[in-house]
Amino acid sequence: MYSEENEDWSKNDKDWFAILGGEDAPDADPEIAKGAKALRATLLIQQNRRHLPPLRLPEPPKPPPQHIMKWWRQPSYAIATSVLALFLLTPIIYYQIGWFPNKGTHTSPPEGEREKSYPFLMDDIKVPNPQEEAAKFSKELEDIGVEMDQKQSGDVWEFQFRWQPSQTQALAEILARYNQKLPANNNQAILYIQK
Repeated sequence: MYSEENEDWSKNDKDWFAILGGEDAPDADPEIAKGAKALRATLLIQQNRRHLPPLRLPEPPKPPPQHIMKWWRQPSYAIATSVLALFLLTPIIYYQIGWFPNKGTHTSPPEGEREKSYPFLMDDIKVPNPQEEAAKFSKELEDIGVEMDQKQSGDVWEFQFRWQPSQTQALAEILARYNQKLPANNNQAILYIQK
């Protein structure tokens, strides 16, 4: 233990233990005083932490009871459950997508909705010079801003075109010159110009 009477200690040792014990040592070496004060502060902090309640972390989630999951690990039960699920869900899926008759109600989209997803196939335009007529038709569609894809195979020109509602009137006038009418519930069509 520290005692003032202990003659074996140097002045620095005595100052160190005095500061560490909370006493004042005004004539102590500044380096010794700095180290002793830092150690005293650390020890006091450590002592104060001992009086705090311990930090409690949340408990990890408990795994499901093993007796419930054991049956699934057996291949025969796993296969039986899969077959049963397939057997029960198949009619429901088929009914939803319309493969089974559904007693008078129709689950597929209405007629007008279905036509919108596929291009309307117009009557062929037969002319003596299909190349000139195809160039003229293409230019007229470009002038009104209609989207189109054009393909040629021999003397046959195929036009796939899509239009916006604002272009309907101008497109109808162009097609009327070829005795064609726009489809009522659609915004895309296919037209062939040939000999």
